[in-house]
Amino acid sequence: MQFAKVFTPLQMAIGVNAHGGGYGVFNAGIDISKTFGSMIELRLGSNSLLGLIAADAFTGIGGYGTITVKL
Repeated sequence: MQFAKVFTPLQMAIGVNAHGGGYGVFNAGIDISKTFGSMIELRLGSNSLLGLIAADAFTGIGGYGTITVKL
């Protein structure tokens, strides 16, 4: 599941996600997206951040980034 807050004047959204499976029984992450003009969107995030907080219980750490150009 994922919940996000959109900041319309900034053309930005920040979301948090939680899911089961993967590198542990439970995992969580964050997703940040920013739109530049009407053509470019930059997104950075992770679905596996609990490995940073509790490395003994959660072994996975991962991240992703995308750039989308709308033509």
